Amino acid sequence: MRARRPIHTDAALRDLTSEDETSRQFAAGQLAHAILQDLRETGPLWNAASKHPRGFEATDALLRALEDPHAVVRALAATGLGLLGDARVVPRVRSWLEHPGDPGDPRTSNHGEVLLRECAVIALTYVATVAPSNGEQDQPTQLKHEIITQLSRLLWSQHSEVRFQASLGLVEVTGASAESELLGALDEEQHPDVRFQIVYALAHVDPPSERLVARMCELLRGPERQDPIGFEAAMIVASARHHDAGTRLLDALANTHERDRALEGLAALGPMAPEHAHTKLRKLAKNWWVPGVTRVRAAYALARIRPDEGRQALDRMAQSLRPAIREAARDARRGLVTLAKDGHA
Repeated sequence: MRARRPIHTDAALRDLTSEDETSRQFAAGQLAHAILQDLRETGPLWNAASKHPRGFEATDALLRALEDPHAVVRALAATGLGLLGDARVVPRVRSWLEHPGDPGDPRTSNHGEVLLRECAVIALTYVATVAPSNGEQDQPTQLKHEIITQLSRLLWSQHSEVRFQASLGLVEVTGASAESELLGALDEEQHPDVRFQIVYALAHVDPPSERLVARMCELLRGPERQDPIGFEAAMIVASARHHDAGTRLLDALANTHERDRALEGLAALGPMAPEHAHTKLRKLAKNWWVPGVTRVRAAYALARIRPDEGRQALDRMAQSLRPAIREAARDARRGLVTLAKDGHA
């Protein structure tokens, strides 16, 4: 099936009342984005409706869509309201989460129920992310605190998809202060996808604390080391310039899905990278079978470990016939100059 192009605000408002379920689904998923595009914003945006001539019409239409007979329409309408920073969505989606169901019962764990729970958490996260904090007695501030409290509780939900969404949501709203709660959840979590998401969420904590780095080093010594969660743990450890990340990042160079980020991690490690890292980086930088930008990243990482050799490779790439490679190489060289000025050469 051919993907549909985004639609403008008027068309989305029209299609939300269509008798065709597919049209309503698409409109519910696109209306908030259309409003934000008109405003030249990416969202989420607090009280976006007040800034657009048809904004309140759009949020009212999405609120009505929360009663649509089809779960997908309701779920997409909720995330749309969250993107538009409409606090009225909060009590509506809370009811989706308060209905516990049974994760092992197909009557309450079908695709529609799962999607509603996921989108409920996403909508809550959007609203809390943009709700202004003007004082302890301010209504948006209180709403933000209430959602933070709920996201913390949802880390222990019986539904894995809720725990999955809540982990990233909590760190997006609260930042580094979520670290302790997420580490506590990780210690108890058994579901592999949720464990991965918790570590992925922890990667957004910058800079990582000593406790977080120590926990990720412990994970790298365990049975999940070669799993995707191990790679995320290595990236966290590398951001702290801890040598325990090196071996896992070198292993990742053989995986095209992890390779570019692994090069970033090795560059962050710099002199703390494994002793033989330069050999693999040199080979990758010269390999014409890999994308040009990847070769530039390899040369940059090499320059962080063996400065003269890496800079020479970047100098050659800066003369490439391909504009994208030239630009990437020049950006990399400027990055090295900035690091040197900051004392990280």
